[in-house]
Amino acid sequence: VWAYARQAQRDMVIEGYEIKKGQTITISHIAMGRNARYYDNPMEFRPERWTREFERQLPRGAYVPFAAGPRVCLGKQFAMMEMRMILATLLQRVEPNLSEGFEPDFVAELSMHPGERGMQADVRFR
Repeated sequence: VWAYARQAQRDMVIEGYEIKKGQTITISHIAMGRNARYYDNPMEFRPERWTREFERQLPRGAYVPFAAGPRVCLGKQFAMMEMRMILATLLQRVEPNLSEGFEPDFVAELSMHPGERGMQADVRFR
């Protein structure tokens, strides 16, 4: 899921934007993860960005891929464990790189996925 929505519980102003009680706010963790205010070279792949140490350095709310608060995703811990196991297993066996000159495009529906061109990668087995 690339974004989630919340309903404002009170009137507020966030970074100059006036939000009235009852309005729906859409939060895109994809856009937040590409915000140069919080991440140097946000489009560069840096696995250390998923460490707890890195997360602790960020301002509260700058990294919320599973939402936050009382409505946090129930599957967060399972998803993180599963992701680590899959990545560790995969990266032990292969060295993936995007094909030279390939610029991925993504489609935002219920979840993010590659566009019509898919993902072009060069994979070298270890």
